[in-house]
Amino acid sequence: MEKKWAYIQAFLSSRNPTKSIISSSLVRRYIQQCGAKNDNYRLLLSLANDLREKIDIRMSDFRYEIESDEFFLLKENYMKDIALLKVYAIQEYGAITENEELMWVSDELNGSLLSSWKEFEVDIKALAPVATSYIIASAQRRGSFFPDSSAEAIA
Repeated sequence: MEKKWAYIQAFLSSRNPTKSIISSSLVRRYIQQCGAKNDNYRLLLSLANDLREKIDIRMSDFRYEIESDEFFLLKENYMKDIALLKVYAIQEYGAITENEELMWVSDELNGSLLSSWKEFEVDIKALAPVATSYIIASAQRRGSFFPDSSAEAIA
């Protein structure tokens, strides 16, 4: 396993807001540098699965003092931002692999970003299986989704 892969995987599937932001950013950078020559669908499947996970944001996560009423608004905005970072990574993968379904996967949210976090969260969680199916179908079309082991032995 490459060192980069191990490092990125250490951050995936975290409920910590900072680690969630780092993992989304690292995945985006990694797939951008790899380009279309390497299919990193497994990293994207992990991000799509992470859309279902709850992020725990506490007042102590902020580096400055805030009031409890401010915290509610900040928390809602940060949770949306973290979810969108994951969606953006999926869209970037779609652009790299020239997959229109993945490039525009955010259309599945139907403008719920403008809603409250509770409404947006429902749509984000519903997006996870849709994004997963698009990622798998895309990798299968390219022949990189669990390729035939005999083909790997020849290569």
